[in-house]
Amino acid sequence: MTLSWRAPNMEGYPFDIVVTATYSLADDGLHLNISAYNNGDADAPWALAIHPWLANGFNGYGDEIDAHNAKCSLTVPGRTHVTVNLIPTGTEPVDGTKYDLRKDTLLTEQPFDDAWTDLEHAEDGTVTAVFTRPDGKKVRVGGDETVTSFQAIKHPAGVAVEPQTAYANAFNTGKDLIVIKPGETSSTALFIGMLD
Repeated sequence: MTLSWRAPNMEGYPFDIVVTATYSLADDGLHLNISAYNNGDADAPWALAIHPWLANGFNGYGDEIDAHNAKCSLTVPGRTHVTVNLIPTGTEPVDGTKYDLRKDTLLTEQPFDDAWTDLEHAEDGTVTAVFTRPDGKKVRVGGDETVTSFQAIKHPAGVAVEPQTAYANAFNTGKDLIVIKPGETSSTALFIGMLD
């Protein structure tokens, strides 16, 4: 299935881009290819993320959600944590901190609303985070070489694990921001699926 949307010079984003999202199912899960074509005559800043919410297998409410999520684990292949105070304020190495999720880590030190960057991509250019529920079900989420960071956020009865081409505030900082020249396209391939 393919969807397309044109953002012609909106207030707050005065650029003319056409975004196309193509969804496809395969044996390994859902694949999403998103492209942004610059239909205007000026360079267009661009960043994207998806917001998949991954259920923890419980039906908790309120304070019990943190305890339920603490029975889940997450692997995020990021060497750097983005420090935040509502917006990113800097970065720090994850070594020796609760933010080192490069190995499967129980979410006992959460709730998180944090980003990880300086990602370790596989040889084929992809990068993958893995969310594991207490029942052993594992969900992989990630994308191609354009993915530069992951955001993880506590959600009701689960966690959102978000592959991003740039973390928050990129339009102000320029960090990992993609600039699409007039007549050019930026494309990102994303995926989500169960692991055996």
